[in-house]
Amino acid sequence: MKKLLLLGLYLCLSLAMQAQITLGTGHIPEVGDKLYLGIDSTEFWYDNPDYDLSTGENKAWSFDLIQIESMQVRNYKEVSEGVVADSFPDADMIGPFFGGEGYYKHDTDGLTLLGYYGSLVIGVELDLSVAFDPGYTVLPAGMTYGDTYTDDYTFYKELINANLEVTVDGFTTVVNSATLEVASTVKYEADGWGTFTTPYGTWDVLRIVQTEYRHTQGMAELPFVGWQDLEALALEGFGYDTIRTIMFINDMEKEPIIEFEIDNDGPNAENSPAQAIRFKIPSSIVDVETPEVPQIDMLAYPNPAVNDVSITMIGFDAGNYHINLYNMLGRIVKQQAVELTGDSSTRLDVSDLSRGIYLYNISDSTGKILITKRLVVIRP
Repeated sequence: MKKLLLLGLYLCLSLAMQAQITLGTGHIPEVGDKLYLGIDSTEFWYDNPDYDLSTGENKAWSFDLIQIESMQVRNYKEVSEGVVADSFPDADMIGPFFGGEGYYKHDTDGLTLLGYYGSLVIGVELDLSVAFDPGYTVLPAGMTYGDTYTDDYTFYKELINANLEVTVDGFTTVVNSATLEVASTVKYEADGWGTFTTPYGTWDVLRIVQTEYRHTQGMAELPFVGWQDLEALALEGFGYDTIRTIMFINDMEKEPIIEFEIDNDGPNAENSPAQAIRFKIPSSIVDVETPEVPQIDMLAYPNPAVNDVSITMIGFDAGNYHINLYNMLGRIVKQQAVELTGDSSTRLDVSDLSRGIYLYNISDSTGKILITKRLVVIRP
């Protein structure tokens, strides 16, 4: 009888183990791949009990609240098609990264990012070609439940005769020479496994948390005062950032089944919403289910702000709206009604707010949030 019990236990464990997946290389893009991801910008609290996204074994996750607001297409091409291909002789593929060209290399660890070319917004918008030293693994191979993987990347760039306009505390000046240095540690942790169901199917998945700890530093030669530390000047984009993404990945699908990008800068990371959700959609429905991207935008100036901030709203239909400002705990700290008849601006007084990072959005008369962005408040 004891042997039968042990045999039954062994069979149960074996069946459970069969449900776990290991990320070999089937999830890693290759040249010629064209991947489609739907994007939903609605703020979802990933720890909401109404939709269990928690860690654990043999989970049956389900998320049917997503809608395709816009679509991201990820094209992977021959490295020879890259603008600065000669700068990355070891790369074997280009693909999207930061809205520009990422130069990638396939190796035994997975997919390694060697460098980047394109526009990078760090305080100001720059067109850069940078090599990562060392390159870092963006999609590790061989991970299974309980595994962790940590990698680092750095890059350094000197900008000579750059003629950049930089605004600090409302004062705009021209910078001719500057340096930019980024150092980052990226950690992957596989903390759950099971199945994930979206409106487009059900897949066996591994739950992976990607956490990036990034430090962005820079020096700029300013007129009359000489070289200044841009981090000390509290220029947007400089300093320490924590970027966390919760990913549910299948071992044979090159798109993530679903990703929750958590806006988790600062000490209240555990209480932050998912600010953007990306999810796999079949290529067969792209033409019929993807609506046109609405041409609306909302801008805050100055950002970082000290005493007050001007919120400009572009492309919204005429009607009544609310501008809402949240702290990183998700509590509304400012709210202002606006009536729009066209492109318009309104001012918010933030002089009574503590220094930190806030979220601001605009909602229509039904309460639907249309667009959400980040505002930084600083104190002299």
